[in-house]
Amino acid sequence: MNPWLSSYTLALGAIFLVWLGVSGYVIVTRALFDVADLSFHTGRRVLERRLARLGSPKAALAGLPRRTLAGIAADASTDPELARAAAQRLLERHSGRIVKKARAHRNEAQKWRRISSLRILSVAGWENAMPLLRAALEDPDPDVAGAAVSILGTLGERAHAELLVDALRRNVFARSRIAAQLDAFDVPISDLLLPLLDEFDSSVRQWGATLLARYGGTDIDLALAGLVVDEDPQVRAAALKGLARTKSRLATPAAITSLQDPVWFVRVHAARALGRLGHPGLAAKVVALLGDEHWWVRTAAKDALESIGPVATPALVTALRSDDRFVRNSAAEVLQNTGVVDDLLARLSEAPDDEVATATIQSVFTAGGPALMEAALKRSLPNAGKQHRELLENLAL
Repeated sequence: MNPWLSSYTLALGAIFLVWLGVSGYVIVTRALFDVADLSFHTGRRVLERRLARLGSPKAALAGLPRRTLAGIAADASTDPELARAAAQRLLERHSGRIVKKARAHRNEAQKWRRISSLRILSVAGWENAMPLLRAALEDPDPDVAGAAVSILGTLGERAHAELLVDALRRNVFARSRIAAQLDAFDVPISDLLLPLLDEFDSSVRQWGATLLARYGGTDIDLALAGLVVDEDPQVRAAALKGLARTKSRLATPAAITSLQDPVWFVRVHAARALGRLGHPGLAAKVVALLGDEHWWVRTAAKDALESIGPVATPALVTALRSDDRFVRNSAAEVLQNTGVVDDLLARLSEAPDDEVATATIQSVFTAGGPALMEAALKRSLPNAGKQHRELLENLAL
């Protein structure tokens, strides 16, 4: 039997031919891509020189090939005026082809051409772009739907916001991505967002409360305050953040109500809200959270008390006598971070016999431990006189 005609040799030859074909395909497609990329970037450089010389985008774009115009118009980083001019020029000659590509896709290559076409039509202000974007939002392919969300957010007009709000309500795409686009709108859209607070879906109510945090007004404040007792803790937390951000008059009572919330992260937001609002009369309520069973709540309470500042001192001094070691230590740390400890040491330098200041600083040192005491004394000793130095050393002992 001829060895060159054996089944083994034929199989090996077939594999070699397949490898050769695949390799050739890869090399050719890569070469075509490199040529197209080089052509595009060469066109961009020509355009930059024309813009510098002519000043007008319309004049600078004259004579550029279709692919270069499409790349300029579809690129999100292109200057909006230049992208609009490129898109409009492209549509003057190829509108039918672009609209056809924007309607649907069957494979991966057509999908990305569809996305580019959608952006070109939208940037150019094409009158039929909205129905095409609406259809893209409904597309099961997440790349197409995501591109539609991004394009609508870039366009930024009220009609585009209406589409995005409806998409968020129906959950046709990731709500976080849609919300990010809505939050960047320059035109006021609070009236479109307010109805979201009444939706049955708790996730919709949460995003509605989050997006309304940038707006003020009686209607919005009342609606957000009503969500503080919502059945969903994520919604309650979002409402608290919104009220604190707008510094509504209803933020303080809402935060006080939420200090006793059964869910720990809602208590975290309640403490942060009171710290952001800075009401000194509520320091005692925040101090109570230093003994919370959850670590994050305790940490949030510490941060809030530091934001409230030295006016929280009376409540913190009381906490130095707590049975909870963490509460005592946290109170001492806050007194140090708000400058109260340094003020007490300076007060003792002027009045060494001040019994109140002496007793308070001793309580702080006892509660805060050796590290806090050593740090405080190290800050004070370099500037201390002989008598004050002796006093500080006695305090340390």
